[in-house]
Amino acid sequence: MEKRTKADVAKAAGVPTATVDAMLSYVVAEVAAGNAVQFMGFGSFQPVEQAAREVNVPSTGKKTAAPAKYRPKFKAGTSFKDAVATARKP
Repeated sequence: MEKRTKADVAKAAGVPTATVDAMLSYVVAEVAAGNAVQFMGFGSFQPVEQAAREVNVPSTGKKTAAPAKYRPKFKAGTSFKDAVATARKP
């Protein structure tokens, strides 16, 4: 599996890298503001709340409290799922 950069995506789409940067910045800003962003067929990005919890600190072996926070979540759209399933048949 090869890794792709923003420059690779921009070149493949035939758009400037600045356009890809602007789109990604928009998605990040909207999700950070608490809004969902949906690209029909591709998928949606949304903020979800992660509850406060206790976590282990490997270096000390002690437990500590991790506060509640929001994290981004991506849910792939049907067209995206179908394309991956079709291309990656065993």
